[in-house]
Amino acid sequence: MDADTPTGSTVQQYALARTGFLLAAISVALAAGVYLARPEPFGLQGDEPHYLVMADSIVHDGTLDLRNAYARNKDDSHIFHGLTPHVRIVRHRWAPFHGAGLAIVLAGPYWLGGIVGAKLMLCLSASMLTLALYWFLARRLPIEPAAWMTLGLVVCLPFLFGASQIYPDLVGGTLAISLAVWLIHAGERPGTAAGWSLFWLAAGLFPWLNSKYLASTAVLVLWGLGIRWRDRRQGRRPSRLEADAIWLVLVGVVSLALFHLWGVGTPLGPRRLREIASPFSRAAMIFLGLHFDQSQGMFLQHPLLLAGLAALPVFAWRRPLDAIGWSALYASLIVPNSLELARWGGGGPVGRFAWSAEWLWAIPIGVAIAEFPAALLRLVTPAVFVSLAYQVLLGLRWLGNRPLLFPHFQENLALRDSLFPVSLRPFVPSFYLWDFSSYRTYPPNVEAYVLAAALVAIGTVSVLGHARTRRSS
Repeated sequence: MDADTPTGSTVQQYALARTGFLLAAISVALAAGVYLARPEPFGLQGDEPHYLVMADSIVHDGTLDLRNAYARNKDDSHIFHGLTPHVRIVRHRWAPFHGAGLAIVLAGPYWLGGIVGAKLMLCLSASMLTLALYWFLARRLPIEPAAWMTLGLVVCLPFLFGASQIYPDLVGGTLAISLAVWLIHAGERPGTAAGWSLFWLAAGLFPWLNSKYLASTAVLVLWGLGIRWRDRRQGRRPSRLEADAIWLVLVGVVSLALFHLWGVGTPLGPRRLREIASPFSRAAMIFLGLHFDQSQGMFLQHPLLLAGLAALPVFAWRRPLDAIGWSALYASLIVPNSLELARWGGGGPVGRFAWSAEWLWAIPIGVAIAEFPAALLRLVTPAVFVSLAYQVLLGLRWLGNRPLLFPHFQENLALRDSLFPVSLRPFVPSFYLWDFSSYRTYPPNVEAYVLAAALVAIGTVSVLGHARTRRSS
């Protein structure tokens, strides 16, 4: 063979890379197009201005002491009119109440292009979510179904609308799925010293987005150590450089503690335990609502993810260590949000408290399709087409009416926010019930519980049948 002729493996790798970057470009173009079609038709919402004040302070003052930045905005309202500072004042410093990591990332784009520049940067960064999903799926499925499934997972309301929202949740979701996918791949094929170093560093920096991600960092560290322990049991000894790389996780954790110590006088930061709701029934309602509510629920915003419930038993059966790590990571991202006094993120976009966790469902889905390719591969394309059709129907409601995507906390179905017309709302789960108990028996909610249990049962029966077939053969 001529030296200049590409091998089959090289051609395949080129096709994989080309498809991945094409999917990333499509997802960025769609998210940016949704934003640019009507940029800020209703102004910045919720906490978005406060992240931009932090970016403005970094650019113009070189500090995260926000006194001057809020003063400038008060004088000329260049970010938002009548903005009440979200700070904790300690030793005359105006320390940010929100995580500073997102503002640090957006400082450069904000300096170059203002609000539009910051939002386009977020749309661009969301391409990493697309690449992580495709990278995971393409290592298990043929290129075409992997590409279709990736497209189906990202062409949805949470991504197309959420990518341009100045909140840490989708950025956190991108980082969470990327790190989880890397760990799964490292368990299949030993990672390099450079790869492990980057993983530990990114895991340690995670809480800079929001202090509640400290729990996720702890889970990722334990999951990574579990993989290293399994490698040792299998006789693989890491190099000294690879073994020492774990200390890089402290770069993010320690630097964040020092920043909090500088700003508010305690390494724990400005948040307090009194911001956590104590009643279990309330937290359970928010938790379930983040999955099934007719506005806030990830499975209503993106029903394709329901396949993950049926795939979960397959994932647990085939990859028990990874399933444990996955479950702990998912819980670390969803449970703290369920405990927040600002239920469902307060005035922020509907469903944003689920954005950091929801794309983790792609992992069990990919594992299940790879385990049952004969039965499931042929379902990928029609499932994605149905998902895209559903997203088009949702888009017809929200693209020209963005207030639909911000909460109106009303128990009355006609007055509350919903993705569905008023005539359909009585038939769809609702978790805006302020007695924090009747949600358990509300008929559409019960139907959602039954559906979820049925999907898990289908996956369990499939696993048991498959296991019996293997034993008998």
